[in-house]
Amino acid sequence: MGRHAGDIAKTDLIVVLAGISDCLTLTSAARWHRGLDEMLTALFDHLPLDAHVAVAEIPPLENAGSLSRSARLAAGYRSTLLNHRTRKALRSHPRATAIPFPPELTDRLWVPQSRQERYTRTYSLWSRSLIAACLEARELVAPSAPHSSLRYPPPVHDPDREVR
Repeated sequence: MGRHAGDIAKTDLIVVLAGISDCLTLTSAARWHRGLDEMLTALFDHLPLDAHVAVAEIPPLENAGSLSRSARLAAGYRSTLLNHRTRKALRSHPRATAIPFPPELTDRLWVPQSRQERYTRTYSLWSRSLIAACLEARELVAPSAPHSSLRYPPPVHDPDREVR
């Protein structure tokens, strides 16, 4: 945390967006899990006891229109696998929540509008969804308790049976 330790000690919410590059480079599920767990442990070592971390799930990359069909399939499978491992890792971090990718963005291919405005609409809608989920999660934290944690995490789809 180094030079940012003072800022982190005053933070009540951190939003983590990671994993797209990991899917494209086929990062192993074990390495992803280990890295996510290490990052969360380091964050919680420095965050206030009532702080929360929202981890955005990786988009279903089988819809990324800028990738070839075979790359979309491989990256899509990897995103499902890494999202599963994210939810598994978060089980040992009760003050962290997985925020699913908005379902309204998964029903079609994401095709960039242009080279200059790649995925502008997708990221705009995704950011709105993340903000809403973070606000919802923060309302679930008991404000009167000095060392509160997320009591009722929002429901997250768990595809245990879908991932092989």
